[in-house]
Amino acid sequence: MAWSESGGILAGEVGRVSCYFECESGTLWNPSNATAALFLGYASAMEDVIKVKSGFGGMVDDECQVDAGQLADFCRGISSLISSGNNLVIASLGWDLLVVADVLLMRSGRVFVSEFSSEALVVKLRSEAMAMSSRMPQ
Repeated sequence: MAWSESGGILAGEVGRVSCYFECESGTLWNPSNATAALFLGYASAMEDVIKVKSGFGGMVDDECQVDAGQLADFCRGISSLISSGNNLVIASLGWDLLVVADVLLMRSGRVFVSEFSSEALVVKLRSEAMAMSSRMPQ
């Protein structure tokens, strides 16, 4: 995704309105290009923090390939970061990313084993992911 200095999509990108997140099981999500670019940037930044690959390929021709196995490891890494409790802001940012990533993982037919020490956090995550899923076009 190319961005202009004013923050908008460059002229060559205007006709492309959405990105398909795909894996072997089919389409997981079809957000706008702006949403996809923001999400992928967020995931890339988290990769640097937790040192685990997200499983998201780059956006190519309005598609992003997802490796569900890597995504499960990424989700586990985020849950470990949240559980460590070292930085409340980073944990909060990680939680929001984890909710969306968990939706994609569930849609791929997989789940991850969290590093949460509390079953209540697992229940909260799945509840928020289910609510978010209804707002994420497939």
